[in-house]
Amino acid sequence: MTQPPPGAAPVGLPLREALELTGIGAVACDGAGRITMISPALRELFRLNSETYGERELARRFGLRRPDGSRMPAAETPLVRAAAGEYVKNVVIGLQDAEGQLRWLECNGAPIGDGEGAWVLTQDVTAHRRTEALQEELRGRLERTVGHDFSGPLADLLRSLEVVRAQPEVAGDLARSLAAIERSANRLEELVAAVAQLVEKQEELHRAGRTPDGAPRRVV
Repeated sequence: MTQPPPGAAPVGLPLREALELTGIGAVACDGAGRITMISPALRELFRLNSETYGERELARRFGLRRPDGSRMPAAETPLVRAAAGEYVKNVVIGLQDAEGQLRWLECNGAPIGDGEGAWVLTQDVTAHRRTEALQEELRGRLERTVGHDFSGPLADLLRSLEVVRAQPEVAGDLARSLAAIERSANRLEELVAAVAQLVEKQEELHRAGRTPDGAPRRVV
């Protein structure tokens, strides 16, 4: 085995320093399932002390949740899965912070050696998830507004204009006013159709896991 040069720092030191000086979230356990390391960022977020935790205690202690909001059993938690030998990628879990607020963490983890334990790195995606939820709500409102609140009355207006224009006594200023109203209504109808197509395109991109510019959407 190649030995490190004299005076070289152990590999673990830069990682430990990075965890202490940055906001990286990390947790590790040994082969018996005991938590052996929790990064300062996670300790601060959840106000954890030096008490020893077990990997399966986390789901109960913090009320871990799946992305759909349902409770996450201990066996599904990223650390337990990683300790069982699974490589975990981009798994999102929900849990309550020290203030009782629901936070969402994206987790990536891996086993250590052959049953020697596991580690999980986390990233707080709460703000991103809230933004996604707000965009979803706004998209739904726009769809309802265009499809029902606006299109229906506009269609009624155009039908009423057709009835009025069919009357033989309509002439002069009234006829010109009706023509102007009809032109504006037709332009509004075209605008509604364009917005409806835009909403539908956004929905297709969302279903395909893409952002409005076509880039892959982050899964949360």
